[in-house]
Amino acid sequence: MIVDRFENWGQYFHGKVCQFVLSYINELNENSPETEMEPLCGEDIKARVMSYSTKDISEAIFEAHKRYIDIQFTLSGEEGIGWIPEVMAQLHKDYDPENDVGFYRVDTSKINIIKNVPGQFMVLFPGEVHGAGIWLNNTIKSVKKAVVKIDRQVFENSEIE
Repeated sequence: MIVDRFENWGQYFHGKVCQFVLSYINELNENSPETEMEPLCGEDIKARVMSYSTKDISEAIFEAHKRYIDIQFTLSGEEGIGWIPEVMAQLHKDYDPENDVGFYRVDTSKINIIKNVPGQFMVLFPGEVHGAGIWLNNTIKSVKKAVVKIDRQVFENSEIE
């Protein structure tokens, strides 16, 4: 997992793939329309813009992926994203390769909550269990955010077609 501000993007990411993703991210703002998951570069890179209200951690859905790396960032509002290593979570719904997701039960007392606010990003790698939309300070907030998914092999090769 990486959490940082967008002005530090270049410290972590180089190459065509990461520049392509950063260009897409820079086009988004709080007025961007919501979308379903849409391809940006075939199935190699895809993205979704969504809105929702935050909730108690007990209502969060925890998941992990095998194929895609998630880059999550808020466009407006704030939320907590819970993170825990996969070895500390219990798979409760088998991995679905078509949707690249497995669902987990977690001990919420062991979850790390990362504050996700505009201007920063969170990168979640395959095998990192995470749950988004968690309220901070027991206060429901409206959030607009985007998730960019990059195929891990494309990310590692830093090449897009």
